[in-house]
Amino acid sequence: ALDGRPLARLDTIQDCGDADGPGVAPRLLEIDRQGATLVSALVPSPCERVREPQAELPKPWAGVMVQPVGAGLARVLGAPDRIGYRVTRVIPGTPYARAGGRVGDLVVAVGGEQVPVVNATDTTPFEQRIRNADDGEPLSMTIWRDGRERILTLSLEIAPEPDSAMASAEIDGFGLRVRELSFFDRLNRRLPEDFSGVLVEAVEPGGFAGLAFIARNDILLEVDGRPVSDVESLRMALVEARKASSPSIVFTVRRDRDTRLLFLKRDWLTER
Repeated sequence: ALDGRPLARLDTIQDCGDADGPGVAPRLLEIDRQGATLVSALVPSPCERVREPQAELPKPWAGVMVQPVGAGLARVLGAPDRIGYRVTRVIPGTPYARAGGRVGDLVVAVGGEQVPVVNATDTTPFEQRIRNADDGEPLSMTIWRDGRERILTLSLEIAPEPDSAMASAEIDGFGLRVRELSFFDRLNRRLPEDFSGVLVEAVEPGGFAGLAFIARNDILLEVDGRPVSDVESLRMALVEARKASSPSIVFTVRRDRDTRLLFLKRDWLTER
């Protein structure tokens, strides 16, 4: 039962709230579980809602990824009595790359001061030292390379927006949670800078997207041939797809390095 009214059919449930209303009142749900009657108070979410990106202050960055190196590993790497952060990735065109940095450099000091190494996985001290620097101001990094120390001078710049700053939305009509691609999505997936699409963050089990075998971490590229570049274009493409008369809705997705076509039978939208 829902709010004291027995439920006989799925379509008698209004399973979401008003996205434009001031608030949604809790609903009382009655559940039969192995002969026991349980109750639960649930607050419906809006059927479609766009979540505003989380505002973040601009942060300087060097365009480099690192791993902590303690004394034991430093000796094996040929840098005895030195601890620091080994460069594991240099992003082309960023401050560290322009300063002549390379993968394999061991950063032993930033701004003339040694950066502490907490453990074998925590890069926070190094990242914090970069964030505390002034973007645009020269920053020195002392590195160990080829058996000797060198000093690189970097002009830091503002970091690209993180994943949390990207617009996102829950599209309950299809059981999807999506967000727009960030610089780091494209970087980590080795995609071109101008690559367009919308990242799938979650798929509701048994929802329409799940029936089409759309999966978490897929990138939606097209819906029925309509390009998807952001949350709004996805929403409009789904609206148009519902109106079409073809037997199936066709989703074009990027999964790992493959591009796939996934199909949702249109009659499922009306049967459920």
